[in-house]
Amino acid sequence: MAWYAGFQVLGPVVARLHLGGPAAWGAITAADAFGLIAGGLLSLRYTPRRPILFVVLTGGAMAAPTLALALALPLAAICVTTFCLGAAMEVMMVQWTVALATRIPSDKLARVSSYDVLGSMGAAPLGALIAGPVAAAVGVPATQFAAVVLIIVVSALCLIPRDIRTIRSDDIVLTEPGDAVLPEPGDAALPEPLPAAPR
Repeated sequence: MAWYAGFQVLGPVVARLHLGGPAAWGAITAADAFGLIAGGLLSLRYTPRRPILFVVLTGGAMAAPTLALALALPLAAICVTTFCLGAAMEVMMVQWTVALATRIPSDKLARVSSYDVLGSMGAAPLGALIAGPVAAAVGVPATQFAAVVLIIVVSALCLIPRDIRTIRSDDIVLTEPGDAVLPEPGDAALPEPLPAAPR
């Protein structure tokens, strides 16, 4: 919700007022797209050691492009920030998808995935809806700063459950879709099922 409000809706406003207009916003969104491509390529070779912690930290990093826009940083700096977030977001989505597939029983995976998407995207339309009226009342920078704070606070709260910080990428070995085997003797103990992660 906060990212849609601060970046998707109010980002073009900042681009028009401070960065040169539609061409600047096109460069920012292109940087995001190139970041997603780079993140996909990176995911072929890179697996974070603590994938769920990486997911939550990436959620907090979603505040960075909105903060860069709120500060009206130079276009190049905003593009670099957006590119880096795009790359991190793609790696994060790969890790989250793998975590669901390897830690959720196959007969419950569809239901859990549905809850996940609903929780992730359900409030996004509200963010898009309220961004304009709130910005008109308190100003665009103030609205974006509020979005940044909300993103960081919610992400910090997601770090409270211990499993979010301790689950490791090598805890479970996938044999067939939805199946996992116990670690060999001496390996790390099998973790508890993946806790719900509000995002």
